[in-house]
Amino acid sequence: MLNWDDFKYVLALARFGSMTEAARFLQTNTSTVSRRVQRVSDMTGMLIFKRSRGGWKITEEGRKLVDLANSFNEGLGSIGELSADAAQAERRVLKLSSLEFLLTDFLSPRIDQFVTSHPSYSLELCGTDASVSLAYGEADVSLRLSRPKEGRLIGRRIATLGIAIYQNRDANADEWVGLSSDLDWLPEMDLAFRYFGKPPALRMSSYESALRAAAATGMATIAPTYRMLGVPMMGRVDSEVVHREVWVVYHETRKNDQAVANIIEWLDACFRQHKSTRYAERVPFELMTGE
Repeated sequence: MLNWDDFKYVLALARFGSMTEAARFLQTNTSTVSRRVQRVSDMTGMLIFKRSRGGWKITEEGRKLVDLANSFNEGLGSIGELSADAAQAERRVLKLSSLEFLLTDFLSPRIDQFVTSHPSYSLELCGTDASVSLAYGEADVSLRLSRPKEGRLIGRRIATLGIAIYQNRDANADEWVGLSSDLDWLPEMDLAFRYFGKPPALRMSSYESALRAAAATGMATIAPTYRMLGVPMMGRVDSEVVHREVWVVYHETRKNDQAVANIIEWLDACFRQHKSTRYAERVPFELMTGE
């Protein structure tokens, strides 16, 4: 089924003849423009644009479609208009993906700062352990525990977190709770495998659920060190601390996007402010803001 919202991307590309200019006008990225235009082409069975040295040229059948869309757009009045005034009047939705525990402990408590500073944006926070596609517009910015190595991505280290093995202070656990098997490659999982010499007795999908399971069963688990300072009944075992870098990542087509810059500025503040809390002050070497 055709989605009228897709047509604004077709109209913008027809107007500017450039993916970059169309994306700038719509305050999005070129990947989103390309994907939405292709969707209209697939749904209508029409070749709407042809690429040339001078940019994207509209075809004859594409021109008929654009004329029809323009007529419909004018008939709707302000609904769906592509004028700059209408674009500015709409609240822009920004999507940030993050690991759930970072979202819960660092970002959510300080969301009011972003809302107050940027009332024209609507921020959508998505807590997930899966890597979303920044190229296809699944998120505008992503927080990850590894440096981007593939694709046209730009990353900056924003913090370093310590992760270690913990157990009940009154027990000497010989079983442990780990993360799901697809995460066995993580350095903290490798640490626990080496320490216990066997796979986990239980597996959970997140650090928080693993911690709760460990508390309920008396088993050990891996957890961020800053988080455990608020759990006095559990102590760190005599093993090394794995340091994981937190990276803020975005697609290279967004490097001049002020909205992305605003998100990164807020993320910087979130981690720096957490560093000054009473828990983090006790282990500043395990929560370090980065370059």
